[in-house]
Amino acid sequence: MAGAMNRMSHKFRIQLTVAAVLIALGLCGCAPQTLADLRNHPNNVLTFEVPTDAQTAYWRIVIRARERYRIPPMARHQPGISADLDPSGQAAHITLWDSGGIGIRYVLAAQLRQLEPARTLVEIACATRPVREEADLWEAWSATPLED
Repeated sequence: MAGAMNRMSHKFRIQLTVAAVLIALGLCGCAPQTLADLRNHPNNVLTFEVPTDAQTAYWRIVIRARERYRIPPMARHQPGISADLDPSGQAAHITLWDSGGIGIRYVLAAQLRQLEPARTLVEIACATRPVREEADLWEAWSATPLED
């Protein structure tokens, strides 16, 4: 009986250790914990120019992103979009974040800066390599007119 208790106790200790490690990894996360971290230390960056003004590119991305991320793909993910257009209309910031689990994880951060009336520079910082596909999607959105 004592042998069975020791084995059960040993199994319980192993399970508890594994759970603690998984929780610790989940808390520290792989994604940046602040927006400044993402902008200053991205895993991947996509930079491109769009043949339109910043305000148009901004709305093309924001409208489509809000629709795409409106319904979470899985229960543990709760994505959201933060968007800020400069009053001049010549600069903007768009951020995709995930509030599923503990805390907010920043996924993508786009900065738009108008270079000329019909030319905008877009730089998208990616938290991880897999989200680069989402950044590629944002690039396509910024160059594609909205349907009326």
